[in-house]
Amino acid sequence: MPSMELVITCGRARKRVRKVAGPVFLIGSSMDCDLILGDPLMPAVHSYVLITAYGVRLRHLGELPAIRVNGQTWEVTQLVDQDRIDIGSFAFLVRLAWPVEGRDLLPLATAEPVSGFPEPYSASQRFDAHQEAAQIRRRHI
Repeated sequence: MPSMELVITCGRARKRVRKVAGPVFLIGSSMDCDLILGDPLMPAVHSYVLITAYGVRLRHLGELPAIRVNGQTWEVTQLVDQDRIDIGSFAFLVRLAWPVEGRDLLPLATAEPVSGFPEPYSASQRFDAHQEAAQIRRRHI
């Protein structure tokens, strides 16, 4: 499995480099998240990073703000070393290292970039996204 760090390039933080402990790494404003974004407008659970032997995937759970990776808006995307992630006023640089034996694995399938960010999700859709993140987290604890 790859090892990953997020370097905080924009946003206040005590520690600028955060080790992404997998397999699931939650991002949001909740104290239950692995990376807490201190913005009152940020959803409790905004997105998550999933680390597998096949790659590292970033998934947005639907609430604003959108996720931009290297300038493009995504719902789900595979991350590679040196990607830039923007979430609202926060920006991160991805540091990703693969063990030598893991370099030949097939990459994760990625979706095409979203051309325009969809309308805000309904309360039931936000609840579903939070449930999904909680279920993923429980499976891996």
